[in-house]
Amino acid sequence: MKSRIRQMPLLVIMVLALSFSFIGPVFAEHPCYEGQQCSDHAPRTSSQCTNFDTIANRLRTNFDQRKGNVADKRGEVKNKIQTRRSEHQEKIAAKRAQWDKKRQENFDKLKEKATTEAQKTAVDAYFTAVKAAIAARRAAYDTARETFKSGVQAAIDAQKTQNDSAITTFKADIDAAINKAKTACAAEGANAEAIITQLKIDIKAAQDKLRNTHKNGEKLRNAMKPLIEQFKAAHEAANKTFKAAMEKARTDLKAAFGGDI
Repeated sequence: MKSRIRQMPLLVIMVLALSFSFIGPVFAEHPCYEGQQCSDHAPRTSSQCTNFDTIANRLRTNFDQRKGNVADKRGEVKNKIQTRRSEHQEKIAAKRAQWDKKRQENFDKLKEKATTEAQKTAVDAYFTAVKAAIAARRAAYDTARETFKSGVQAAIDAQKTQNDSAITTFKADIDAAINKAKTACAAEGANAEAIITQLKIDIKAAQDKLRNTHKNGEKLRNAMKPLIEQFKAAHEAANKTFKAAMEKARTDLKAAFGGDI
């Protein structure tokens, strides 16, 4: 169980890495955001300025679709995390049940070896000490796991808030760029080519800002590091306490049997 429990943080990190890696690319896929091949989305003559509402709607619709893709991906990742956690918890419960059964069988065999009252008392004390040590370690493991899960969720929530804010800002920047171009198109003697060139520049600037925010958001892994260290330290402390308790229990038991057991 120890090796599986220690693997949990790495498994969660792997899933988390997938959960936020799509934010920037999703919005970078639109060709106009890169300022290339925009003939289907941007006017090239002054007469096309009259169709700017249609063009703007295309851009906004594209944005909304990609924002929906982000929401869908988040849902998928969330479900994967929940499924992994449930499966992991079920495995832990099953293993603990197996160990409890095997331990009781060993206790029964040991009890058969006790022939004097002193030995029987020592065996009972040993049983009690072992069960207490196991219960304490399991409680420490469970607390460490719940603390880790809470920390992971807090990191996820913080990352989501940051990404949502960046996307909202991106949408506002796109709207501002569109409105700016629309206003320019409405001016007398508007130069559609220059207006569209500036629109591409403004949209690319908004996309770059989103990408930079996304790169900063990738520091989620760094935020996870202290959680993993805390998780490992809690397990090490629990194992050390467990080992000491078990050594004492065995020493006391051997003393009752004259060292022959």
